[in-house]
Amino acid sequence: HCHWSRVPNANIRCQQLKLSDTRGWSVFVEDAVQMEAVYIPEDDQCTDILSLVENEDNLNFCSNTLRLYTALCAQGNNRVSHEICKYVDEKQLMYCVRNAYLCGSIRIGIYNLLVALHFESHIKARCLTSTEFIIPLSDSLQTNRLLHPHNSIEHKHALATSTFIPAMEQFMAVRPKLIKEEDFKVERERKLLVPPPFNVLNLKEYIMSSLTDAIEKSSRHLRDPAGGTYANWLVPLLQLVDALLVMGTLEVNDIQQLLRLIDPTSFGFENEESFNEGLLQMTLDEPVKLQLCHILQHLCDYQLQYRIESIIAFSEDFVGKLQADQKRRYQVLKELSLPPAIMARKTREFRCPPKDQMHALINFKDDLADFTLFNEDIEDEIKDMLKDFHSTLIIIQQIVQTNYVTGGQSDIKDMDKTEQISLFSRLLEILIRHAVNKKNEEIVHVEKQMFPKSGKTLSEVIKEAVTQWGRSTNISDHNLTREMFKLIYNQYDGVQQISRCLERTYVINEKSVPDITLLLRKLSIIRALLTVQMDSDEEAIMISCLNDIMDNRVFYQHPDLMRSLCVHETVMAIMVNRLNKSKQEQTSMSSMSDLDGITQANEGGENQDSHSPK
Repeated sequence: HCHWSRVPNANIRCQQLKLSDTRGWSVFVEDAVQMEAVYIPEDDQCTDILSLVENEDNLNFCSNTLRLYTALCAQGNNRVSHEICKYVDEKQLMYCVRNAYLCGSIRIGIYNLLVALHFESHIKARCLTSTEFIIPLSDSLQTNRLLHPHNSIEHKHALATSTFIPAMEQFMAVRPKLIKEEDFKVERERKLLVPPPFNVLNLKEYIMSSLTDAIEKSSRHLRDPAGGTYANWLVPLLQLVDALLVMGTLEVNDIQQLLRLIDPTSFGFENEESFNEGLLQMTLDEPVKLQLCHILQHLCDYQLQYRIESIIAFSEDFVGKLQADQKRRYQVLKELSLPPAIMARKTREFRCPPKDQMHALINFKDDLADFTLFNEDIEDEIKDMLKDFHSTLIIIQQIVQTNYVTGGQSDIKDMDKTEQISLFSRLLEILIRHAVNKKNEEIVHVEKQMFPKSGKTLSEVIKEAVTQWGRSTNISDHNLTREMFKLIYNQYDGVQQISRCLERTYVINEKSVPDITLLLRKLSIIRALLTVQMDSDEEAIMISCLNDIMDNRVFYQHPDLMRSLCVHETVMAIMVNRLNKSKQEQTSMSSMSDLDGITQANEGGENQDSHSPK
């Protein structure tokens, strides 16, 4: 009888020292070699998790157990997550994540369990608010220079031909934060609402380095990838990177590194020649493409949020100047002695509702005189400011082709005299304005950006990649087809996407940020509980969250915000959920009573048959 056993990857380094003949030897181990064992209840024995590949039955049992754990703690079931962490703790998960010798099914199961145990509730809360932007007005909002009216031509060209996503702490919109134990004082609420803690920083550092190493090795021929196949190797890593990206834990360097790994030819550095093949240049399996689509979509979401905040930053400056100009024109009209009819027509602007005033004030972009009501006295600087904003926005959204004037004298000679005069007058105006701004304004430090080598933006890279995937292979996964269509559709629907997001964007005072944060936390808890069947404890938590929302002063001070957050629709969903539950209870009670009646009738019939007269 021959028994095979796995040889350990690393041996224990120990030191022996003989103390004396009577005291014996002393053995000291410097670094203990860790291993993870799996308990098999049928055999009443433990086996190394790396040896499961030798026994297919034990391997299927362990992988199905991991799938069962993942299903039990799904939908943010934190109470079950805390119980599962007693069997699979952080050390065991990190050992499996760092181990490159795990088989494919165990590797995928461990990564799925890690996300479901510790991050799923926070990821769901962030995804539900991906198109809801509550932006506080503060001085730091003006650091967003994307649509600033005083940007130079070179800066606009850089913005139109580069992909820049700022650091997560530079985003101003109020988003749900990771729930911690310090946020709740009641022990019952901690078990139900707070996920088990995990060291996200160490996980992020390891995952980013592992993904870089995996893509660099995958670009060359590799006989034995981790997990057995490239899909088992790359899909779990991309899944965790996507989870960290949605949670907002990736920094600027991490996002730049991620873009470089996706397409180094477009997002790499100028002097980089060693790494020229990324994920988009490789032949990928469909599961890898699906995870890559999720990452690209979430990168586009952050880019959209940055543009929404830049629009709000521009609007704050523009509306301030517009109101100052409106006040100036009102003072001028008060000082004039005009006939009553002319004065009534001139002052019609100040008697209209605010919405009509805004529509009329920005109506100067139309050339038709019929639509011009009372904006002939608006300063040209304000008009140029809005026109420049519009042109910059459509350039950033890649609606028009960017053709900046960089030609030589031969191109100028071919123009007409009128075109030459207009061209030189515009250049002279730009130079004068630039000189005046240098004297009168402070020098604005533009954020450091990463400029691609080929001048491609993220939108152009997505269009080329998705088109190439659709033409090169036959796609059998319906989810991949759906994500590819959604991804490429959003690239051609940029302005409409911004318009839809602006309808759900709300601007508040900076002092209301703590109240908004608390409101979003309670609202996220309610939205998470709506998708599950609640027991008495969860119903009590939902009632407590509803009371906290109603006690929040923002609830009554900002009805438009409640409308944009769909708070009333959420309350209606709670009522429908409660009515459905009561209906199910009544149905179950009636069915139980019917069963009792049938049972009693059967027992009565049997008794009559047994005691019938002879």
